[in-house]
Amino acid sequence: MKRNILIFLLTAAALLTGCSSNSTDPAPAFQDVRGVIKQRTTYDVSWDTVNPAGQKIQQQIDTMLDHELISAHAVQIALLNNPRIQAVYEELGIAQAELVQAGLFKNPVFDFSIRFFEGSNDDDIVEMSLVQNFMDILLTPLRVDMEQAQLQITKAHVTLKVFELVAQTHKAFYSYQSAAQINAMYEDILFSTEAAYEAAQRLHDAGNITDLELARHRQLYEQTKLNVADSQNALLQARETLNAKMGLWGERAAKWTARPKLPGIPENDLPTDNIESLAINNSLNLGVIQKQIEAVAARMDIEVTEKMFAEFRTGISSERESDGTWTTGPAFATGIPIFDLGQAAEARGAAKIRQLLDNYTAAAIDLRAAGRSAVYRLKNAKRQASYYKKILVPLSEQITLETHLQYNAMQVGLFHLLDAKRDEIQTQLRYTTSLRNYWIARTQVELLLNGYMTEPAAQTMTPDPAQAMGGH
Repeated sequence: MKRNILIFLLTAAALLTGCSSNSTDPAPAFQDVRGVIKQRTTYDVSWDTVNPAGQKIQQQIDTMLDHELISAHAVQIALLNNPRIQAVYEELGIAQAELVQAGLFKNPVFDFSIRFFEGSNDDDIVEMSLVQNFMDILLTPLRVDMEQAQLQITKAHVTLKVFELVAQTHKAFYSYQSAAQINAMYEDILFSTEAAYEAAQRLHDAGNITDLELARHRQLYEQTKLNVADSQNALLQARETLNAKMGLWGERAAKWTARPKLPGIPENDLPTDNIESLAINNSLNLGVIQKQIEAVAARMDIEVTEKMFAEFRTGISSERESDGTWTTGPAFATGIPIFDLGQAAEARGAAKIRQLLDNYTAAAIDLRAAGRSAVYRLKNAKRQASYYKKILVPLSEQITLETHLQYNAMQVGLFHLLDAKRDEIQTQLRYTTSLRNYWIARTQVELLLNGYMTEPAAQTMTPDPAQAMGGH
């Protein structure tokens, strides 16, 4: 009897050793993501769950906020302080836990029964068994492979989310600088239109202009006041958008400053000659599809096997007869593959793989097209901004200067001088918009070269703010 019980306990112990040695700690997965970010950009990322150095990070953020912000600092603050990206990092913890779960055997099933004899002095019959689904053990390596692929997918997805925040923060920062610059220009326009209206009032009082001319000057002045209010609102909205990306609120959101003017076009150009091949080789999106194919293939193997052998239980069974004798032996049960041979699961998996392969080809084509389009947008934005800077802006300044000289010589009136000044400011507004579009296009090309494809730039380009001025 003791020998039978010992056999039973040893078998139970053997079944219970089916556990995974993988750790649920997501720190290694996050370090992989961090390594990709640091390799492809100049930024660093931190996850509070695996690196709870909150005070040190906040001091680093305060140091950057105490100085005049530049675009790179705004992005770094966003990566360290944005709570949404912290929530994205938790996907790594979920995926790591799923990987550990895939390596764990299902718990064995213990069965116990006792049958009593009525009107007899014989011992009761006791039966007990301990069984394990052996298919679960056989499929564990496949499940681990599948979850490994899923973890790789999750890491790529998290990396894409980081790049998305980088792109959004760059755009928000350049939008803020552009809004600040445009607001300052509209205030200059308001000053000139106010001066024109006051001059018109004096001329009207002297009887030199008609009521209609005075009304036209007042209409332009009143419209300009609305334009200034709109530009101030746009500036506030742009600041709050940037605050949200950087995860700032309260005193922090109000204290930071940035140069209220966009930087000029740098002399160095991005390496765009081989942008198609570089975008393909570095693409995180294509890497995700590759890992999805691996995960689907592993899942197909699991599903086909499970359909053919839905259950394959092995274990040990013991029984005590009425005379007190114990009998112990192996237990075995299996499904018989008669109707479902896994053909549907195999066909479904094959179709999913073909679908992913087609998606991979389509994504590669889209990526090549996006690369070419991004280069076209960047070159066009640079040409426009350069043309404004070298031709149109100096020309408008020259016209204002010449008009001022003629005004001093009493060849033209004050209104001609004010009109020339307004035209100059409108040209500056268009130059600011073209410069903003250049920096957004440049950011999109940089991210594309680093493996991230942003949304079409046509959705990010702003309309010409000078159009709000209307005609004279």
